[in-house]
Amino acid sequence: MPYVVRKGEWLWLVTRYSKDGVTMQFQLERAPAPADEVGARVSLTLALALALALALALALALALALALTLTLTLTLTRSSRRTRTRPCRRPRPQPHPAERRT
Repeated sequence: MPYVVRKGEWLWLVTRYSKDGVTMQFQLERAPAPADEVGARVSLTLALALALALALALALALALALALTLTLTLTLTRSSRRTRTRPCRRPRPQPHPAERRT
């Protein structure tokens, strides 16, 4: 059976003896990419995933900071409209109970 192989593709040559142990059998199988290529792809994928996670975390932190700033601004603006400032009145000093006249 013919095998169509691309340039750079990896193959495994599997050898085994026949059941009677007299003849040797050969078989070609497609092999996964070598470990160093797989490791490079995995590390690149992890780096991209980490960069995406950090970007999302930064965007979320900025959105939260903006929401808190707007909430505080609106709260302070509304509360300053509701309250009226009154002059502070000092309470009159009360005489000591022993000094009170009866």
